[in-house]
Amino acid sequence: MVEFAGGVKGITLNLENENVHIVVFGSDIAIKEGDLVKCTRSIVDVPVGKVRTAWWSSLRSRKS
Repeated sequence: MVEFAGGVKGITLNLENENVHIVVFGSDIAIKEGDLVKCTRSIVDVPVGKVRTAWWSSLRSRKS
């Protein structure tokens, strides 16, 4: 995970000498080429609540 100066987070897909591809989780309007990005040293964190758990259970039961 990475974080841009404005607080928008993203995840890197690859690191090349001349390019870095990042999926941005939020608005990319304020992000420009050359902006500084810092590594968060964390993995992707997906919130799970009762609604998401119910959806997942429903989806799994349909596949059975």
